[in-house]
Amino acid sequence: MSEPPPRPGCYRSSDATTPIPAAAVQAVEAVEIAPVVPGSVALPVTTAVPLTQTMERVLGPCDVVSVQQTPRGCCQEAFGCTARSEYRLYAGFTENMRNGILPGANVESDPLQIGHMLEESPFCDRCFWSGMRRFSIPITVPDENGEVMMYNEKDFSLPTHCILHGDNGDIWIPCCCNLPTLKTYTSDRTYVGKTK
Repeated sequence: MSEPPPRPGCYRSSDATTPIPAAAVQAVEAVEIAPVVPGSVALPVTTAVPLTQTMERVLGPCDVVSVQQTPRGCCQEAFGCTARSEYRLYAGFTENMRNGILPGANVESDPLQIGHMLEESPFCDRCFWSGMRRFSIPITVPDENGEVMMYNEKDFSLPTHCILHGDNGDIWIPCCCNLPTLKTYTSDRTYVGKTK
């Protein structure tokens, strides 16, 4: 079976046994930015995203990835504590998780699962300021016991807005600093980018 051609802007190695330094593997794409002011000049912006062989092997053939949260910690949630979030990743549009999602269920490997995410965060952070907490979510492939493909991390942050309840209704006040930012790193902790 021949390897499919790489998508535009993606790197694919034909030799999966040779490790490639993350800094050397980059998909570089020039993006034309429309001018903000009529008559001004638009400058091309180049973005470089480091890809690893694991990322390319797992995510390369996928046009769509479904992320589904498991009911892990539902008893903690019922008593007001925020549990560690757990997710399973599937290739394509998948609407259901098949095996072992409930506590005590017979846990079998799910052949459709391509990745697993389990939050790592301090218990007190989850209980006292859950929405503002810091956390790290390693993405392992193909399941929770697999190799780490990448990390998503968030530092302690303020909420996006505060609500003041008054007699004449609620007042929404947007926050302007220390907003939530999710940073993504490769398995060797090479910075990939951030989402705000």
